[in-house]
Amino acid sequence: MRLWDRIKQSSIKRYDYQKLVDRKVKQTFAYQTNDEHVICDIDKTYLETDFESLRQLAKIPFEAASDKVTVQGADYILSALRWTRDGDSFIARPLHFVSSSPPQLRQTLRDKFYLDRISWSTDTFKNQVYNLFPGRTDQLRQHILYKSVAISQLMIAANRGSTFVFIGDSSESDPLIYLGLKFLIEGVFDIERYSEYLELNRVVGSIKDKFCEELSEHIEQITSLKTKGVFIRSLKNYPLSVPKELSTCLASFDHYWELGLHLYSQQLITLNQLKRVAILFHNKLGFPVEILADFYQSHMGDSSPIKMMSELLDAMDQHSPQPLPQNKLEALKQTTVADIYRTVAQVK
Repeated sequence: MRLWDRIKQSSIKRYDYQKLVDRKVKQTFAYQTNDEHVICDIDKTYLETDFESLRQLAKIPFEAASDKVTVQGADYILSALRWTRDGDSFIARPLHFVSSSPPQLRQTLRDKFYLDRISWSTDTFKNQVYNLFPGRTDQLRQHILYKSVAISQLMIAANRGSTFVFIGDSSESDPLIYLGLKFLIEGVFDIERYSEYLELNRVVGSIKDKFCEELSEHIEQITSLKTKGVFIRSLKNYPLSVPKELSTCLASFDHYWELGLHLYSQQLITLNQLKRVAILFHNKLGFPVEILADFYQSHMGDSSPIKMMSELLDAMDQHSPQPLPQNKLEALKQTTVADIYRTVAQVK
């Protein structure tokens, strides 16, 4: 065996994927205020990050918070989702930012959230320095393991019976990561099937086995959870195609107004919150009145039972992700992991 191969093999044996997760808890009540948790990516989901070329990538560490560009409307929608009504007051849903960016960018990104008046519970970044050791460099671009570990830690720390909402984008692996965890929560995957799913996603060997072994110790907690949706921003250069088989599991959105409609149809934001968001989208972002007119006609000053926003909200209601019906849940349990993976992979 060559020296490099021996170094790599030894490094893998000692690999501690937990060291990839660099998390800061901003609010100590993150798990006590509300049992509906929001998991949100940052780059290309919340921020218009451009890293298609080395030149663009090299600029990112030197950008100030004021240089960062928020995706249109992302701050309005996340703020509405963050605060939920409890009687006459609002309480905070735990909002967790989980990013594959390095922790060296944490303070700049936190400053950006402050500028946008976003409050959040935890932020998690990928400790890429750990992967710079000999024999680990092939893990630098492996985000599926890191994000699955980071999110599963939040799931395990949540109260039993909590609900999770996932928001990401189509540029990397968010659909694969989120759907894998959704299927684990809902019982489509047991640990053995989830292990097979990870392997199809190139998470292999003793690293995968150790991760799945640790998950198995918390499987009762994980399966006590619920999901209220996987929402993926469809990017121009990374078009999102949702196979029919997954239409009840995942919803795509082109802009955050569309996400707002999804969240409203899932009762994750209120009608009054959506009204306020509609005004901000028009007055601050210049969204055409035509897009919002039906909404005003249907709801402004209307005290009758809430009606969906004509054609668009009807479409959202049909295509927003829902808990899997029992017949589909049983059918997926009988479907091979390889077939599920091939279907999920079509989303990318």
